[in-house]
Amino acid sequence: NAVMAELEERFPEQKYEFDSKDGTIRGPDNVIYLSNLRRQVMNAPDRLDDIVKQFVTGLAFSADDAPAADQLDSVSELILPALKPFDYVRGGGPTSHVVSRDWLGGVIICYAIQGSKTVRFVLKPDVERWGIEMDDLHELAMENLARLEWPRKIEGSGPIGQRIAIISTRDSLDAARLLHPGLHEFLSPILGSPFLAGIPDRDTLVVFSSGNRRMFKRITAQLRKDYDRAAYPISPRAFLVTRDGIALARR
Repeated sequence: NAVMAELEERFPEQKYEFDSKDGTIRGPDNVIYLSNLRRQVMNAPDRLDDIVKQFVTGLAFSADDAPAADQLDSVSELILPALKPFDYVRGGGPTSHVVSRDWLGGVIICYAIQGSKTVRFVLKPDVERWGIEMDDLHELAMENLARLEWPRKIEGSGPIGQRIAIISTRDSLDAARLLHPGLHEFLSPILGSPFLAGIPDRDTLVVFSSGNRRMFKRITAQLRKDYDRAAYPISPRAFLVTRDGIALARR
C-alpha cells in the first residue's frame, strides 16, 4: 500500500495495479517485484516511509528508457559495469535475462547502458544481436569505467592507519567504482596499502585503512546493517584492495 501510494503520486500516468497472485505491482512499462523491499522493511519497520521513497526513486533511475541499443556503436561509450548480488539474476523473472559474470563473494558484474537520467541493463539478446563476446563486452565496460572522474574532495576522517572515507559522486555508480583500475593508486596515499572497501548498496563505496582490528569489526558491523536496510543491496562483506587487485577481506 505504501509503495502504491508513492507510485500514484510520482507516476500517475502509469496507472499501476497490484497483482495479488504473485505479489507484484504492474504498469504498462514494467513489473515491480517487492520481495527485497519487504525484507528491508521487516529489518527496519520504523523506516518504512524512507525505505519506500528510496525504492521508488530508484525505480525512476532504472527505467528502461536509456538510449536505443539496436547497434553497439550507438551505445559503446555508455556501457559501464554494475555490481549486483548473485540473486539479482537468479530465477525466472525479467532480470534473469541480464548479462552477468561472477566476481567475488556472491557479487556479480552486470553491464548497464547509461542515459542522461536513466539506465538499462545489457540483456542476452543485446549481446547476441551485437555479436560481441563476453570478454570483449567486459573490457569495453572497464575502459569506460576507467574514464570516470573521481570526486575532487573525499569526505573522510581519522589518523594515519585508521582512516575511513565515503566516495560520493551521486551518479549511482559509486559501488561500481570498486572495479576502477585506478582505485588503489588514487586512494592508497590517503588510506595506506593495502586498504579495505565495502559496497553495502548501489550508491555507497566506503573505504578504510586496514591496520586496526577494532576499526575493522566496527565498520564491517555497520556494513551489515546498511546492507540489511538498503533499497538496492549488494554485499555485506569487506574487500581487500591491493596493488595487484581485489580479494575478499579475512579477519
